[in-house]
Amino acid sequence: MAYDVTSPTLLTSGTYNSFTESSATDYTGWKSAHSTTPSGFQPAGRLERVLLVTNGSARLTSVREVQIGQTTYTTNNNGTLTVVARLADQRLAAGGATGTLAVSNQTLRLTNQIVLPNGSTQSGAWSATTTTDGTATFALTNLAGVHGVCRLAAWLDGGIANSMLDRDQDAWATHSYALGTTVELTASPDVGDDKNSAASKRARIRVTRTGPTNSSLVVNLTIHGNIVFRPTDTTADSQAYAINEITGSTQPKVAGYGTYGTWGGTNVTWSSSSGAYWPLPGLAFTPLENLIYAGISTDPLYAVGPMGSNARVTRLSGTDFNLPHLAVSPSAAYGIVSNASVIVGSSKNHSTGNLRPVAWEGSGTTYTAKDVGGSLAATWAGEAYGANLENQVVGQFYVLYTGGWSGAAAFRSKSGTTVQHLAFNSATGVGDILYAPGVSGTGNLTAQTVAAWITTIKNTH
Repeated sequence: MAYDVTSPTLLTSGTYNSFTESSATDYTGWKSAHSTTPSGFQPAGRLERVLLVTNGSARLTSVREVQIGQTTYTTNNNGTLTVVARLADQRLAAGGATGTLAVSNQTLRLTNQIVLPNGSTQSGAWSATTTTDGTATFALTNLAGVHGVCRLAAWLDGGIANSMLDRDQDAWATHSYALGTTVELTASPDVGDDKNSAASKRARIRVTRTGPTNSSLVVNLTIHGNIVFRPTDTTADSQAYAINEITGSTQPKVAGYGTYGTWGGTNVTWSSSSGAYWPLPGLAFTPLENLIYAGISTDPLYAVGPMGSNARVTRLSGTDFNLPHLAVSPSAAYGIVSNASVIVGSSKNHSTGNLRPVAWEGSGTTYTAKDVGGSLAATWAGEAYGANLENQVVGQFYVLYTGGWSGAAAFRSKSGTTVQHLAFNSATGVGDILYAPGVSGTGNLTAQTVAAWITTIKNTH
């Protein structure tokens, strides 16, 4: 879920008959939830609808959301599925404070519907009161021996308090959880859809499996006649995130993540999801470790990415290893330069601190973590996403300007024989923090002035 607002416009004194409505980028695709939040709650599933909270004068002060988080299954009470949901306000500056605020002592409701293998359904409904951290815990019992996918929906009544989910009035979220191992077969686009006007009626058949991925799962797929042709490529659901350099006659390699399998007669055995690389131009899927690779070097050939709470390095020849934490976990790697001398990402600066943009400098399996933020406020959180052979690092920092604007801004460090710490003067706006890409100094100071002007206007009304 993301919110976009355009930059404010400084209005001069005078009379205005109308204002031009500002617009923001539409987010029509799926968005992944943050892996962790300030309170430790881990969201999952999909945020469907939020509620707008005002201060009584029609000023929007926060956005209230319900999210489904940690969902676990145990054998207790004849099979129990424990679901944690959270109610929180995402506060806006117009309300005088920003950040996530837990909402306690409110009733959240949960429904669960399971489609069983015989086509029948099993459903139930529960309610619970949110605690001081905004969470409510639901225990769904007597699920032992049940195989199917739990379709969970959690909500806060936003319209009529009728204990029924109103999709157009309530704040609600959904999540799916598989009990046992299930297999789903879909085709995209639908070959039976009249809107699919392609003469050959081509479609991709997708097999989705749940359950443990530490062993192979055989899916028997029968193909009738000659109207459906079996593909030779058994890679599905792949994503590419990085590409390395061409060196001489060596073609580049693409790093990412995907699911793969092998054909045997009319059966396809889906192995598991894995981080991987594809050597161009052949595009043969080469599985590595089970993580999403966000960066890949050229010589030596390393692939990097986040793996659990560690920044992981997979060496195509040699021992794989985790990079050292800045202070404590979690850490994540997002980029690497072509000769593998610098790897960038994020790591926590203290057990109760923040994620900081980090550069790991070294070679082989020996690297040292450096806080790219340097002496900038330890409360500023950020991440590094890329670097070059001039030891310049780019990423994002959440900054606070002296007496004015605060928010997420891009940064780039200066070049040097080693990675340089960021320099920034929040009073003048001069330094390595970029209010807009390629703009520093004056652009930053203008943003501060506009923010301070808006604050003055707000405080006088």
